[in-house]
Formats: sequence, structure tokens, C-alpha cells
Amino acid sequence: MRQNSRIVRLAVAASLGLTTTAVSAAPVINSILTTYSFLGTPTSLTIAGSGFCTTATGSCATKPTVTVGGTTLTVSTSTASSVTATFAAAPPDGDYTLQLPAGTTGSATYSLTIESLDKGVTGPTGVTGATGPTGAAGAKGATGATGPTGAAGVAGAAGSRGATGSTGATGASGATGVMGATGTTGATGAAGSATVAIGTTTTGAPGTSASVANTGTATAARLNFTIPQGATGPQGATGASGSQGLPGVNGLNGLNGLNGLNGATGAPGPQGATGSLGATGAT
Repeated sequence: MRQNSRIVRLAVAASLGLTTTAVSAAPVINSILTTYSFLGTPTSLTIAGSGFCTTATGSCATKPTVTVGGTTLTVSTSTASSVTATFAAAPPDGDYTLQLPAGTTGSATYSLTIESLDKGVTGPTGVTGATGPTGAAGAKGATGATGPTGAAGVAGAAGSRGATGSTGATGASGATGVMGATGTTGATGAAGSATVAIGTTTTGAPGTSASVANTGTATAARLNFTIPQGATGPQGATGASGSQGLPGVNGLNGLNGLNGLNGATGAPGPQGATGSLGATGAT
């Protein structure tokens, strides 16, 4: 109802022709519709009439300028018969001068009263609507950074002892060790009735160990020795060349050889060519 009364006041102001210049080109306002926000403050004006621009049909080639109380509004749409302008911020309630172009020359001004709507009592909260369907799963996010290493856990109890494994294969025999050094001569024993005789001495194969075998008895020993043959020594250096011997005596001349046998008769030679005919003899 308040909005309609405002339209009446604006129409009256226009009919009175307040401070109108360039009457022949002035626009004509039939009504002004104010749009309010939910808080009851004005947000835009829709001015209906004619002569708002020189374009007969369609949008104005150049948007007209609309000011209220010296503040320029933002014109969103404009035709020759309708202009919609938006407030950048709601003005306080009061009387203002609305100014818009008057055709191609001059301008026209109109008195405008702005009143905010009374904000009614807030109504009760509506019933909560039904839960909407679950949206599609979003894309998998990027893998986050690796977290810090956790503290070491408590050591677990010792496991039971495993079964004994099978015996491994016997390893290869090691190389024969080198013969040890000859020990020191022992102390002379007490004189006894035993006798020791030397038996045989045998040469063993190179590289074998020396050995002694008692072929007698404990009181009448007979010792047989086996001594390995020593390794072949290196070849000796070549001896110096001997002096040259004396020249030998010249040998006797050999006998003359026998005459050789006559050779075999050769094969007949080829026949000669036929001789020319002789001259005829005398008669």
C-alpha cells in the first residue's frame, strides 16, 4: 500500500512540472516502482513512461543517467519507455530530487520521497525440510605428507628354539702341514739291557714324510728308516765351450767310376716329304 501511495506522489509531481526544462523534449513518467530488500530498504527503482532515450525500440544506445539526491544510480536496463536503476546503498528515509535526461537536450527533475518499509515481526521458524539425496563422492584428494615415525614398540617375547638342522656334508681334507722342526735331543736315559740296531734305509717318494719303523722288539729294537727323495734341483748353468780341435787328415782320392752302359735305340723319326719329280731322261 505504501508503494502505491508513493507512485501517486511522483505522478502528481510530474503533472505539476516542477523545475522542468526543455519541455518539448522532456520525458514523461507514468509510474515508479520501488523494489525493497527483505530488510525493508529500497534496492532499485523501475521508472515507466516515455521519451527516456532517442531509440524508438529496443535498448537505449546510450543509457540515461539517473540520480537521486545527487547520487548516481546504476542503470541496468533502459528503453524509451522503461529505466531500471539500482541503489549502491540504501538511502535514508526522506525527500529527494530524482533527475533524468530530457530527451536529447536539457534535463527534468522530480520530487521523490523515500520511506523504508516497516519490518514486521519475525515469523516462526519453518519446518525443517527433508534431507536431500547424498551427493556424488568427490574426487580423491592428494596423498598427504608422510607422518613422523612412531615410537619403537615393546620387544616381543623370545620365540621357541627351532629344531636342530641335519648334519652338513664333511668338508674336504686340508692340505698336509709342513714338517715340524727337529726337536732337541732328550736326556740320556739310564743304562739298560735294551739294544738298538739300524735296519734298512729306504728312499721315499718326493713330498712324502720321513718315517722310522721298529721291526724288532721293545728291548731289541731294529729301526728301518724311510727318507723322502729331495726335489729335483734346478738345471745347472751351461758350461763354457771347449777349444777347437785340430784339423783332420785329408782323405784319399776315390777311384774313377765305371763307364756307363749304352743307351737304348731311339724311336724312328717321322717320314720326310716326297721329293720333286726328276727331269725326263734323254731318248
